[in-house]
Amino acid sequence: MTFALTLFSYYLLHYTLNRITLFALVFITGIVVDDSIIIAENMHRHFRLKRLPPLQAAIYAINEVGNPTILATFTVIAAVLPMAFVSGLMGPYMSPMPIGASIAMLLSLIVALTLTPYLGYIFLREKEKNMLLKVKRQQCREKPGFTGYTGRLLVRYSTGAGRDTPSC
Repeated sequence: MTFALTLFSYYLLHYTLNRITLFALVFITGIVVDDSIIIAENMHRHFRLKRLPPLQAAIYAINEVGNPTILATFTVIAAVLPMAFVSGLMGPYMSPMPIGASIAMLLSLIVALTLTPYLGYIFLREKEKNMLLKVKRQQCREKPGFTGYTGRLLVRYSTGAGRDTPSC
């Protein structure tokens, strides 16, 4: 997503895809990916270790690592962007690299702070549903007699319930 937005910003700035602009994308690949990974891993940690619901895990993850992620991104932008102001023969030739890298990093930060928590919430919500389904299936297996295996078969085949809906 970030690279698509960066290529679109190249188009708006009338930059062509050449060795310099592509080098800018290669140069910032690790940082662009790292922003979203930090948020996603922290969400998963809050979900698994603290047993928080997916929405709270997303909020706590952003509150915990949002500021350091923002500072790290702005620090790298501050280190790269002055190269855009180089004069002489190399100035116009090299200016697309720091400008493109800075734009990509800002877009990456926006995606990491907005889209990543939303997608993480959706995926963790599905994971939570699957975990609850496994617990329900395990409880059904532990019931002895008619309410156990026989009851599951009877209810499943009489009501047409699928494998995903344990009924005991």
